[in-house]
Amino acid sequence: MLLHDNQDPLIDPSSTHRTIFMSYVDAIIPRVLGALDLRLDDYLIYVLDHFVSIEEKWGKGRVKLSIPTADMLEDTARQYVVSKKQVAQVNNGSYFAALTHEQRHEVIYMLEQNQFDIEPLPAPFRNDIVFIKSIMSFLHQMVLFGYYSEWFSLGATRFAEPEKREVQRPSITWEMVHYPGTSKGYRGMKGFLVTEFEE
Repeated sequence: MLLHDNQDPLIDPSSTHRTIFMSYVDAIIPRVLGALDLRLDDYLIYVLDHFVSIEEKWGKGRVKLSIPTADMLEDTARQYVVSKKQVAQVNNGSYFAALTHEQRHEVIYMLEQNQFDIEPLPAPFRNDIVFIKSIMSFLHQMVLFGYYSEWFSLGATRFAEPEKREVQRPSITWEMVHYPGTSKGYRGMKGFLVTEFEE
């Protein structure tokens, strides 16, 4: 799998955690459709760490969720390999990344259907099936949302503060849906084009 430039500095570009997220988005939207090309692994990591963080015990800080989420996927993939009595070679230190697309979907299904041992999972997921299901649903939705958003088009500014971001390049998915790009007038209704008028 390729690594990207301009990555979120909070996760080491060579880390196993990034490899897991790259494998996840590639399983949801295969490479032929451009999920990795649109850097949706960056998008998932950014959203999990900046918008879905939860309070630690006693409210003394914020928990970044990307690393425990990647660990949850990895732990479940390891359980999957053991249950199938398979010998899996790890990919950049990851069982999840070493699985085929179909096997990754089976791991995702295990998480969604509570078909695994939740005791060894990292906090805050350990023994909390409701939270696990919520995050798995969220991950799937965010991959699709990110795919059709302006994330890729923001280029090097995608990690900047919202007011400092700017569209730097066209989006593949914008072209697919014939979206002409940003316009200040899109926020309000401009009215309907009328070719004929009747009293």
